Parts: sequence; C-alpha cells; structure tokens
Amino acid sequence: MQIPLVCPDGLEVETWSAVQQHIGRLEKASDDKDFPLVIGTAKDLVETVCKIILDVQGEVVADKKVEMSNLLARAHRSIDRKPGIGFAEQSPFKELAQGARTIVMQLSPLRNRFGTGDGRLLGTEVDPEVAYLALDAALLWSRWAVRCLGQILELHPRTLIRDLRSSFFRRGQVRERLKALNLNGLELSFQRSIGLAIAHRAMGGTFLVQEEGVEDCANQSDLDIWPEAYRESLVEGLFFDREGRVNASSWGVGEAIKIIFPHPGAIEVIDQIAIKLDGTDWALEFANDVSEQQKVVETINEGTRNLVVALREEWQKISRILERHREDESTPRYKV
Repeated sequence: MQIPLVCPDGLEVETWSAVQQHIGRLEKASDDKDFPLVIGTAKDLVETVCKIILDVQGEVVADKKVEMSNLLARAHRSIDRKPGIGFAEQSPFKELAQGARTIVMQLSPLRNRFGTGDGRLLGTEVDPEVAYLALDAALLWSRWAVRCLGQILELHPRTLIRDLRSSFFRRGQVRERLKALNLNGLELSFQRSIGLAIAHRAMGGTFLVQEEGVEDCANQSDLDIWPEAYRESLVEGLFFDREGRVNASSWGVGEAIKIIFPHPGAIEVIDQIAIKLDGTDWALEFANDVSEQQKVVETINEGTRNLVVALREEWQKISRILERHREDESTPRYKV
C-alpha cells in the first residue's frame, strides 16, 4: 500500500524523516495486515506532524508524554490563527478542518483499546475496517496540516532569504511575500537579513525585486511598513556585494538616498557606509567601469541637492570617496 504525503518545501530533510518512518511502518503494517500496528502508528503519525508544526512555529513540546488531545489542539490552533492559512475565518472550510480534527481525536481511544503501544494481558482482535478508518482519519488531518505547514514555511523569513538567492518570481510575488511577513513585526536580525538579500538580488539585475523590494521602499516613508533595520541593510546591500566589496550603481545609489531619508538615524547610517567604503576593496566590475562611477557621483550630487545640510554633507563624504577612487587609478583598491 502506497501512502502519499509530500514534504513541504522549506522543511529540513532530517525533520521530515520522522514522518517518513511512520509512513514506512504504516505501509508495511497495512501490507502485513497488522491492524493494531496500523492504529498505533496512525496515532504516532498525527503526533509527529503536530510536533513539527509547533517546532516550526517556535513552540516547545517539553514533555514527550503530553496528551495527544493537547498536542492536536495546539497544532490546529497554531495553523488556524495564521491569517490566510487553514481557512481560519472562512466557513464552510473552517468547519471541514474542524471536522477532520474531531475525527482524528478518536485515534487516542482507538489506540488505547485496539492499537500497539501498551502491554496487554490478552490479544486484541481488530476489525480491518476500524484500522483502515483510523488510517484514513490520520491521513485526512495530516495532509491538511502538512499543506498548511507548507504555507507557513513559505512565509518564513529564512525561506524568502533562500528564494531571493536562487528562485524566480512572478510579478507581485515579492511584494506579497514581504507584506505577509510583516517586516515591522520580525526580529531585527530577520529585517536586516531580508534587506541585504533583497538588495543583492536587485543589484544582480532582477527587475521585479528592484521594483517591489527596493523602489517600493524608496517611494514610501512609512517606517511601520518599511522599518529602520530593513532600510539600513537595504542601503548597505546597494553599496556592497555579498563578499563585502564595493559594487555600487547609479540606480542603487539613487534609491538609497530616498530609502534612508525617513530613517531617524540617517546621518549615522550614511556615515558608517562612508567609513566602510573608505576601507574596503572594490568589486572588479565597479572598479573597471569608469562611466558608471561618474554616474554614481552625479546621482549623489543631484539627488542630495534638496536635503538638509547635515544629511547632504554625509552623502558628500561618499561622493568624495568615490571621486578619489575614480581619479586615483595608479593605486587600485580592488582584488583581481
């Protein structure tokens, strides 16, 4: 008997292996007509899926003897409280999901009466239909929960960072995923990591990421939508590549000026960029593109013309550093 249950994208292989072990046991038990093992392993499968969901959501399952009813309630609630996941607010879909949970709750008493797991004085006769109904119930809820888990993982910051380094995006997808993540509600480390990943992908020439992750931020001053840490790392990523080398462009610098403007600590952020620029190697592409270097300097001078004096002066530091590099061709500051 083949039991299809697909690993959601973004879940570690080691974690999914626990589910695969239960699936393997269920397939063998079904083929061997070991119906007590079918019932016991069906319950184990549901408990494992519950624990994986709670782990992904950052909840700790401290006691291995925690009751299945408690695990199931926590995992189900964890899915349904996520906006857009699990059809939390949509009936009759909500009722269907709740019905699947109600059915699978019966696995615990079924296992206690007929399944494996406890030593018994007498052997147990199990009606095959009871075992197969238990299996169907476990798979019904587990498939729904695993699909929901896939949606949760898609919205996880680490998944977006990974996808920004390798995946293709359709129009509007980056914008949708950033909105779903709620940048302002993330840990500062995630805000920064996402900002850098967006900037580096944008500097690689991916137009949709440029538009939806960089230009959208540049054109909005709302710090609740585009928070400070995201703006800081976005600007840094528009000046430095993943290796930490200077790799600016006139487009990136033009957006950086607008991105950092609403930041209450904009002067300090720009000052730190200037310090890094003055002591960092230059990416080969930037060092050899004299025309683009000139455009970058011109963009800074033009884009900062109407800024307050203190902010304009900080940007002029960067402009002078870039000018000095452009003119001092006798002492290249990049590695080949």
